[in-house]
Amino acid sequence: MNYLRAERTRLGLTQRQIAALSGVNHSSVSLWETGRRRPRAQAAGRLVAIFDRPLDDLLRNENGAASDGDDPCDSTPRTAKNSEPCHAS
Repeated sequence: MNYLRAERTRLGLTQRQIAALSGVNHSSVSLWETGRRRPRAQAAGRLVAIFDRPLDDLLRNENGAASDGDDPCDSTPRTAKNSEPCHAS
């Protein structure tokens, strides 16, 4: 679990509510909270605004380490065929 979930529950918000506020599907929020994915740039900016905390803080796990999710600009899990990260600016 990362601090995103802790902050969300502290504020009494559901994954669906965070998803609606950040413009994504609720399953994306679940993937962010488990560290399996990182939010894309637009959703990341919305999360920062919702929680008024830096994204790195929200995505840190309970041990203080950053989540090791997929590339923030990649919407599909990496496989041998798509292992190259995007280089969006």
